Amino acid sequence: MPRLALISPKGADFARDGSLSEFLQNEPRMRNIRNLWNSPNLGLLTIAALTPSHWDIEYIDEHLRAIDFDRQYDIVGISCMTQQIERGYEIARIFQQKGILTVIGGIHATVCPEEVAEVADVVVAGEAELLWPMFIQDWESGKFKRIYKEGNPGRLDMRISPFPRYDIIKDYNYSTITVHTSRGCPHDCSFCAASRVYGPVYRRKTNEQIISELILIKEHFENKYVLFGDDNIFVSREESKSLLREIKKLNIRWVAQTDISIADDMELVQLMADSGCQWVVIGLESVSRKSLEKVNKWKTKQHENYKESINKIQGKGIGVMGAFVFGLDYDDESVLEDTIQFIEECNFYGIHVTTPTPFPGARFRNMMIDEGRLLDLPWSYYTHWDVLIQPKHMSSEELHDCIVKIYKTFTAEENVNRRFQMFIQRQRNLIQS
Repeated sequence: MPRLALISPKGADFARDGSLSEFLQNEPRMRNIRNLWNSPNLGLLTIAALTPSHWDIEYIDEHLRAIDFDRQYDIVGISCMTQQIERGYEIARIFQQKGILTVIGGIHATVCPEEVAEVADVVVAGEAELLWPMFIQDWESGKFKRIYKEGNPGRLDMRISPFPRYDIIKDYNYSTITVHTSRGCPHDCSFCAASRVYGPVYRRKTNEQIISELILIKEHFENKYVLFGDDNIFVSREESKSLLREIKKLNIRWVAQTDISIADDMELVQLMADSGCQWVVIGLESVSRKSLEKVNKWKTKQHENYKESINKIQGKGIGVMGAFVFGLDYDDESVLEDTIQFIEECNFYGIHVTTPTPFPGARFRNMMIDEGRLLDLPWSYYTHWDVLIQPKHMSSEELHDCIVKIYKTFTAEENVNRRFQMFIQRQRNLIQS
């Protein structure tokens, strides 16, 4: 029986910088962000589902469990985001010294396959449903390639994607259990590499698939939050409404990532609330229209309606976690104060404020290289919170301090109490209506 280890390497929980990381980890009022990141590696669970049933599979999340390097495996599969890749290389080298074949996949391997191939025995650069079965078949025949790569990303029909092997993580105490209903996003933001990884076309599972997967999750994890980890889950409006009507019957609590345009369809928002939506992450990026123009033209058009839209969503009892990127080219001290004021006026359920991160594969990285503004830091600093570029209107240290100030202002006791009173009033309004 072949033995396969599937490993998610440990990376920084938040920033590698001590002060910001310590604040985000220890501040009680930032628990919602910590819970958002405490979820399984869905790519590895999908790999497990694509592996022949006679294989012995062990899932290891190094954030929660140490790797036993003395165990014997036929193959060690490692899935890495960019900030995990250096640890992934360390793990691969240790197992290679023991004569064990190593395979590295994930987002970083997809955008930097040649780099990863310098360490890993095999690289899976693309969607697992297409590439992993090809590798397994080749391995079993005794002859496999160094790099398995999609020729034209974004062609996979999501209807053939198997249910992830949720059963192999039953002894992990995750706060949320992740579900992906789609891949691809129609909004081509300059700092996002999703369109290169998954292609520009929005592809979606059927509602029947999604409901069956949610039922499976309920069987294994009663009372856990479900996180819809799609970049943008409600692109297909009518299918989404039908899905929400079915989710309502399941009695689950869930959170999702979406865009601000859901506020234009209050039937959708009401269905979200009725079906158990607790809160949503919405990428607003910046309160500065000039900054938005360089990030995404579609979001620039939405800018003037941000406050009204957030109020409409939260008015239905759904919290909004506003996601911002601070340190864009027009950001300075005045934009910092505008951002703090905007956050206070919107009474967000939570905030997620990060630095402009030049991920490999994103247009933003090429811009920073061309302008000579990319800082020479290891991949392990690509956490979203560490400063990796030279901002235009402040030093990198000042940018770091600005982000700390935004978080500390949001979590100040008087602001927390004010938001709590607003929440109570919203609940009263909902009951009365």
